Amino acid sequence: MPISLELSQLILVTVSHSNIFDLSSNSLVGTIPASIGKLQNLESLILNSNQLTGKIPVELCSCIRLKNLLLFDNRLGGYIPPEIGKLSSLEVLRAGGNKDIIGKVPDELGDCSNLTFLGLADTRISGSLPVSLGKLSRLRNTFHLYNNALR
Repeated sequence: MPISLELSQLILVTVSHSNIFDLSSNSLVGTIPASIGKLQNLESLILNSNQLTGKIPVELCSCIRLKNLLLFDNRLGGYIPPEIGKLSSLEVLRAGGNKDIIGKVPDELGDCSNLTFLGLADTRISGSLPVSLGKLSRLRNTFHLYNNALR
């Protein structure tokens, strides 16, 4: 049975002094709150394999120490915020399996110089990959970009 998710209070109480927040595989429902951006020390946000809906909040891009962002296999939608380029420490971005994520891969993702893994499979991402991804020297054969509308 899905847990009714009110992450806004849970997050601020539970992880305000922690570096890792892992609620993966808990059948959570609801949205990722904007208040997540207040977690300045957050290094890993692991919310995969739930039933989360809504958009990836732009406020998440205020978590400048974030290294691991695992949002795959939910019901998230909308665009990947271009502000994601502010996450210069980001190493892993996995948002695949969210069939309502749309739009282009933001050019600003090329500013995430530490990125080693990019997973956007099973989404409705479209267009071409931005040239800026070519400057990500750590991102080698770790693209999961199948089953989408990329050309």
